[in-house]
Amino acid sequence: MRIPRLGCLGWLLAVAVVLALGVLAFWLWFISTADIRRVEAEARAMGIPPTWAEAGLVQSDQETLERFAALLAIGKRTPSWTENNFERQPRFGEPLPPELIAFQAGVPAATWTDVVELSTELSAHPVVRYATAKDAVNDEAYRLRSVCRLLVERVLVVPLAEIPALANSSTRVALAIQPQTLMDQLVMLSMGSITAAGIAKRLPELRGTAEGRAVAQELRLLRDGLWRTRADGWIGELPLYLESMTRLSPFLDWPLSWDLEQSQKALALDAKAVAEVLARRCRRLEDLRYCLRYIQSTRQAEGLADLIQRGRHMPPPPAMDWVAAHLGLPPGDFPGDFVREGLVRNLLFLEVVAAELDGSPLPPDYFAAAGGPLHPIMRDGARIGWYTVNSDGVDDGGRMGKDFGFATDGTLGRPLLAGPPPARVLTTP
Repeated sequence: MRIPRLGCLGWLLAVAVVLALGVLAFWLWFISTADIRRVEAEARAMGIPPTWAEAGLVQSDQETLERFAALLAIGKRTPSWTENNFERQPRFGEPLPPELIAFQAGVPAATWTDVVELSTELSAHPVVRYATAKDAVNDEAYRLRSVCRLLVERVLVVPLAEIPALANSSTRVALAIQPQTLMDQLVMLSMGSITAAGIAKRLPELRGTAEGRAVAQELRLLRDGLWRTRADGWIGELPLYLESMTRLSPFLDWPLSWDLEQSQKALALDAKAVAEVLARRCRRLEDLRYCLRYIQSTRQAEGLADLIQRGRHMPPPPAMDWVAAHLGLPPGDFPGDFVREGLVRNLLFLEVVAAELDGSPLPPDYFAAAGGPLHPIMRDGARIGWYTVNSDGVDDGGRMGKDFGFATDGTLGRPLLAGPPPARVLTTP
């Protein structure tokens, strides 16, 4: 049988058909969401909800949202003194700046009443809200932390008898939201650290007192509340990841949509932009499956030491720069490590201050492979704090950037935590 000969036009048509089929096959693969649906099924099989609805993240009722807005409004209209005078905040053993005392004296009594009432109401029903823009989320975090700093500043100026109630309010503010993103979780952890650092500056007066024991109890409640939310940020973030991957947005952001400038570059055949989009499409199944394994590992951890050990047994993470960019991390940094280590350090700080307050045993160094004790930070023969060997598990002799310190009786130094505190660089208030 003779194969019919194709003329020039015939060959051109054949090549065009093959190219068209190839382009169609590529496009069908590119827009396919079969792998996303597979990840959703795997998540459900692991007990991990892949959607906000399945996770029970239903937006709070209007009354709760209004309470939350009112709490944020306090942070906006009464920003803490520290925010504009960060480098002037008092160090351990220093007298309080007269400006701080005057500022706190000028805060209306109604402000404190409102903070107590709103934080108490929100603690019973932590707010769930749908973020619509990243700038709005950042502003929210700023205002919420401002309220926490306002409370902690007051800890510095009031009689001991009033400190337990302030610690209670600070705990309630820190737990006022149910984290739906990793950023939410980081904000909550930072408020835990702010609270612990503020209480620590009154340690000499509070140690061994009834007030100190009451504050220790509040710090442990805060610690337990933050621990319970350890996987919530991941679970809340997962639907965003799935949606972002489905749309192949070059940047994970709110609202999730194709970035116009980036897509214009891709349409103009910008090689780098095209390569980034294709690389993300090729590895998204691997990336999302790694997220699932990480969420499962985080949820199953029985304590801080177990959380650290589980993280160390995880395989090396893929390059998820799309998540790192969302949290403002350098490319190549896996945010799971960043969030996990931040969780352990902040909860460890709360445990250390609570133990110092009521004389109970110090927690172990969760980062140490053998679960060894925390190391004292000594200056001039006196202990000014404690340090952990940090994420690498190596004792670097209390060197800042390698080890991580908790100040309890003195301002930490640099580069050695036991060294002299850095010189102040004051700006004009």
